[in-house]
Amino acid sequence: MGRSLLTLHGLYWLQIKRPHLMTFAIQPKSFGTFDQYGAEFAPDLDTARDIAFDWSIADGGAPMIVWRLTTGNPIAWLEVVA
Repeated sequence: MGRSLLTLHGLYWLQIKRPHLMTFAIQPKSFGTFDQYGAEFAPDLDTARDIAFDWSIADGGAPMIVWRLTTGNPIAWLEVVA
């Protein structure tokens, strides 16, 4: 919680310039299935958990899903609720 602007800028840069380095994606559980256009991406599980927790807080405690990105279909890896 409370990521610095530099960290946020770094994640944005990775998402735009190096998408192949992203191994996790986060989105609300209410989406049902994976939607790459409605997801935020993260390079590691710890960062993905932090993002999911922040999103859950911002959305009134709604559950978020962390997806593990693979060469095939994404896998719903874990659920995070604030």
